[in-house]
Amino acid sequence: MGGSTDPQQSGSKRKDSSCSVMGGSYSKKRREGDGGLDDRSQGFGDSQDEVDMGGDNPELEFVMGAPKHWSDDEKTKFFNWLMGPGHDEHWNALRASKNACFRDCAEQLFGGKKTMQALKGAYERAFNVFKQIYAYESYSRRLGPPNVNMNIQAERMKEYDRRLQAAKKSGCEVGNVNARIVDHWHTVGWYDLFYRRWHGDPGNSRAGNRQSTVGPTAPSSSGAVDDDPDSEEVNGVDYTLTQNTEASSSMDRHYNGEASTSYMATSHPPPPNHPPHTPQYITPQATLTNGTVNGPGLSRASPPTPQPSIPEQTVTQLTNLTQTMMTTYVHLLQTQAEDSKLKLEYMKRREIREEEESRQRREVEQRRQEREAAQWEHSKQSELVKQRVTWATELLSNHNVDASVRQAAGDYLKRLFSTDT
Repeated sequence: MGGSTDPQQSGSKRKDSSCSVMGGSYSKKRREGDGGLDDRSQGFGDSQDEVDMGGDNPELEFVMGAPKHWSDDEKTKFFNWLMGPGHDEHWNALRASKNACFRDCAEQLFGGKKTMQALKGAYERAFNVFKQIYAYESYSRRLGPPNVNMNIQAERMKEYDRRLQAAKKSGCEVGNVNARIVDHWHTVGWYDLFYRRWHGDPGNSRAGNRQSTVGPTAPSSSGAVDDDPDSEEVNGVDYTLTQNTEASSSMDRHYNGEASTSYMATSHPPPPNHPPHTPQYITPQATLTNGTVNGPGLSRASPPTPQPSIPEQTVTQLTNLTQTMMTTYVHLLQTQAEDSKLKLEYMKRREIREEEESRQRREVEQRRQEREAAQWEHSKQSELVKQRVTWATELLSNHNVDASVRQAAGDYLKRLFSTDT
């Protein structure tokens, strides 16, 4: 009993030893860097409020570049908030002060459910994975286009694994990235999101022209780092963004179209607000550090020249044009509606006026007819009375007529004259 060991204590000791070794290995990798990339080469500056996160982050703690408790939707939302199109203010805030940016993101995007430390750790781990895939893509570009159908997942995974093994054998810093991680990052669009900001963003290109090394590098979370651009080389390798020759660009476009974009467009269509781009790759450059010489196939190229963000400008111009056209059409419709209303009112007033004029004409005509009828009747009566007076006068002047007839004619004339007076 005295010499026996409690199984639980023994298991605990083995676990502590394993964690210690794993943590030490990861810390060494973090010190050495993943491919010699440092985010300060793209203008990433740590302000006064940057603090050391500290602690060990074994690579077994994350899957696809983020902790287990992060879902793909949360990571996609997080990366889009930091680096997506239309979020330049967040990207600039990240370059100016990472901690302040992550605090704002934790409050605005996640409502305080995630801490600033969690966001910063997730971003740094994801960036490490991006660096390794970035180095793999740089090496894979030199191998030429694949000879398999990249639309079939099984063949695509085998090709990724074959090229990753070749990259590791050649000394390419791809870390623990495997074919599943590479495929997942391309499928969900994370690699394209990081790539556009680190390699295709005009602001980064301008920042790269002011420094001797401009490749995207891992954000440092332990202590201050020298701001001298010439000291960014790690392990004798300088990852520099290069302006590829026309032939190389043509091969890049051909490889990207067959190896990645083709199957992603078939099975996982990209978001509609992400304009396509022609990828450029990072060429690892060996430097004469610690007595090393340039390896075969490695050469230093000049930094890229600034290029305007044509897709964003086009979208902005189309949006402004669409808004102007919509405003013009609305104004035209309003004008047509007002014109139709005025025409309707004018026609109503015209109809009322015509009806009134027609009524007045009818009344005038009726009065005229009545007047003519009265005049005709009066003329008729006057003519009749005139004839009777003539007959009565002739009877009175004729002495041959009977006296009674003459008397009646005289009485008639008396009544007539008395009535007129």
